[in-house]
Amino acid sequence: MSVPASLTKPQGSAAAAVNDDGIRNLAAMTHLIDDLPMLPQVLVRIIQLDPESDRYFDEVEQLATEDPALAVRVIALANSAASSPAEPITSIATAMTRMGTSTVSQMLACLAVQKVFMPTEPNQINMWVHSVCTALVGRTLARLITQLGVESGTAYLTGLLHDVGRFVMFEHASPQLMAVDESNWNTPEQLIAADLAVFKYTHSELGYLACQRWGLPDLLANVIRAHHNPIPSSITPGSSDALNFVVQWADHLSIHVIDVPEEDLEDRDLAELVTECCPVQGCPEAWVPRITKHINRMRDESSALLQSLGFAAH
Repeated sequence: MSVPASLTKPQGSAAAAVNDDGIRNLAAMTHLIDDLPMLPQVLVRIIQLDPESDRYFDEVEQLATEDPALAVRVIALANSAASSPAEPITSIATAMTRMGTSTVSQMLACLAVQKVFMPTEPNQINMWVHSVCTALVGRTLARLITQLGVESGTAYLTGLLHDVGRFVMFEHASPQLMAVDESNWNTPEQLIAADLAVFKYTHSELGYLACQRWGLPDLLANVIRAHHNPIPSSITPGSSDALNFVVQWADHLSIHVIDVPEEDLEDRDLAELVTECCPVQGCPEAWVPRITKHINRMRDESSALLQSLGFAAH
């Protein structure tokens, strides 16, 4: 795992109001989580939708229109230069017809999270780009590796929120988060050690508490808490271990393959990279070609969604 860019202190950050003892106390940070806005319920309800259902189009349209502010944002993004519609899009239904129901569903999830964490600083935007890429890759992995029994929508949302603890840290303790990233960690174990050295707790623990505060399903919260933990050698399909496997692989692929300049991959063997990113030793060989075949598509999808959201992929 590569070293993230150093973070700079955001102007007007709540971090100024939190002393060093406060950020080193998980209970104190929990109180700050309590002050965060609630996630729009649309995010939780998106998980419960079945993309294969005949009613999926109607259900996504209903969810979007129940939150007028989100609906307006989706329609605005659908009409953006990145989408370039031939005719103006004036409704959610038209947006889904033109862009695809899944794309609109993904936009809704991202925009719902942005209601709590609107990225403005360059390094906060980098974290957001990584989260979106991880979500899209996780969804694809879940669809490609059906043996794991992981629902693609759950993989998408867990990937989108897997580093939510770091977003909380950025909001309330960005100088300390900068110290973590300047420790030059290169592995999940080193990141956890750096978190503990600076904060006395980890971003995974903080993310778990945020998910509890928002009432997200236990499955998501538990995987977010464990997303840097070793994966067991035996994985039960449909279990939290299966979801964690998908999220960790997506996390690594996002950093090393998806969200990197194309020229950096020109001399690399993609199948070898996919294998190296696998979070367990002895990666099943049958899975690697399937994933490698979809790398360019995942890169394109990530770039398109990020542009639609107003961000540029690396």
